Amino acid sequence: MRAAWLVAARDARVSARLLVLCCLGLVGVAYLLCWGYPEFKARIALMGAAAPRFVREVMLARTGGMSFEGFAGFAFFHPVTLALMAIWPITRAVRAVAGDMERGALGWMLAYPVGRVPFLLARAAVLLAGCAILQGVLLGALRGWATWFHVGVAPASSYLWAALAGGLMYGAIGALTLWASAASQRAAVPATLGAMLMMGSLVLERVGGSWPILESWRWLSLFHYYQAPEILRGTPPATSDLLVLAGLLVAGLVGATWTFARRDLPI
Repeated sequence: MRAAWLVAARDARVSARLLVLCCLGLVGVAYLLCWGYPEFKARIALMGAAAPRFVREVMLARTGGMSFEGFAGFAFFHPVTLALMAIWPITRAVRAVAGDMERGALGWMLAYPVGRVPFLLARAAVLLAGCAILQGVLLGALRGWATWFHVGVAPASSYLWAALAGGLMYGAIGALTLWASAASQRAAVPATLGAMLMMGSLVLERVGGSWPILESWRWLSLFHYYQAPEILRGTPPATSDLLVLAGLLVAGLVGATWTFARRDLPI
């Protein structure tokens, strides 16, 4: 057990710089959201005053009644936010096995008196802890900067639900990428699969509603189970959605540990 903690501590120390950079980026995103919200609200109100009633109703529905959460929820799908959230679980999962194997460092890492399963679970623990930290930093920064700019926000429970669902979703991406990493010898393979899982889920969810041929396949998108705008507006995620995300996370971890424990390592 002590050796597994040493593996986790070393992995956390090596990857701390990336985590700090991602956190700082998310704090900056939260600042820009809170800083730009008053102008956004004023422009929407001005546009709505000159628009027909049915247009105003659509605008209010799409923006959550022009609430801050309605504005911030859409920013969760901004490319910068997505990149800052996804780069951590994907890169950590890739490096956990395939990346270190490609660099020739895995044999040295396994020189610790620790079995393969505790070794992989220690690295997975760092990955999942980072996902939780990133969610907490983003949502905490949103509330903090909103208070600084005197922006009214929803109760903390909405943000806690969003953090839970977001942590499960990005944790599932990391766990499934880790499974691919445990089966690969080259870092490019799990990295590509992780990126495809992330971008494919996003495109399928955002575009699927506009294309009837894709509508029936939206359940394959991870974002289908993580509706950040609705959660922030006060609608808790469905229990079934949380179970799907948690199930994918567990499946990825079990598959990764089983694959890593049984494969022959050319080290």
